[in-house]
Amino acid sequence: MLFTDRTYFTYNPTLGTVGDTVVALNMADEYIRLYSPQPLPIFFEVDRSPNVALDPQWGTQRTLRTQFSRQLSIPAINKFDSQNLRLWWNKVTTRADRFWVSNLSLQKANYFPIQGDQIYWTGYRLTIINVNPDPNGYWGQTGVWTSLMVDCVLAPYGDAMPPANLAILNPGESATGQNIGAKYPGGYMGGYTPVLPQPVPSTFRDAGPTNAP
Repeated sequence: MLFTDRTYFTYNPTLGTVGDTVVALNMADEYIRLYSPQPLPIFFEVDRSPNVALDPQWGTQRTLRTQFSRQLSIPAINKFDSQNLRLWWNKVTTRADRFWVSNLSLQKANYFPIQGDQIYWTGYRLTIINVNPDPNGYWGQTGVWTSLMVDCVLAPYGDAMPPANLAILNPGESATGQNIGAKYPGGYMGGYTPVLPQPVPSTFRDAGPTNAP
């Protein structure tokens, strides 16, 4: 889903341009980009075109093979808990992962993760099952969240043969029938300048030099 098309976890866009809120958004983004592993986790966006039938519960396609519209390398810190790693019948590994993603990184990629999308990480494709703002990541009383928590589980392959390279989309998985890939706009090492409106004096404290972003 495009970040601009999301229908939940919205907030007053003018609050995101207030000086102190801009500072908070940039601080959270800088921390996650700085400590994000290299290479970056790869997010696979499920094709949700109007002519594609989707399962209402899981958000996946009702097709022989799930197809994706985009793959995006986005800075994210994995908060993997090793105690959730289990092996069933000596064949199928199950695990639960949580990724920490900044608001500005998602804005930069114009992407909002939702249930059914996938993430490639450490040789596995993980399916997103839940997305929520970090409870500790809201700035002041603005309702602006600085980061998201993305919960994932191992993606089941069923009877489908997995692709040779799970890190890229092969033609059978691409909605366009071609290998598609988009590197993170800021590059693997980040260093981009977030595109945000010019900050205005904060309404939550006296205007002055301390309001400068």
